[in-house]
Amino acid sequence: MTGLPGKFPPDPRRKARFREIARAIVAKDRSDRKYGLTVDTAGAIAQALERAYRDGVRDGPAASTPLPEQSDTGPVEWALIPPRPREAFWSTCLAILG
Repeated sequence: MTGLPGKFPPDPRRKARFREIARAIVAKDRSDRKYGLTVDTAGAIAQALERAYRDGVRDGPAASTPLPEQSDTGPVEWALIPPRPREAFWSTCLAILG
């Protein structure tokens, strides 16, 4: 058997976008807790899920079309690099190139 008929193929760009949203939610939660502000992490997660659902419904079948594969020999997309190595690389480039 191949897979479920309504299942989307894995998309690294979508996964990276969702990870960035999750990191922003966690960072805001930690910051708000640190400074004694009110925290609504569940509400932020619910909004992110609702936004993702709306995007999926809006895109419809177009979202299930295969995306071009990432080449192993070519450059890596900036969004697919995790944030810490991305920031370290950017800082190194700024230090070297000015």
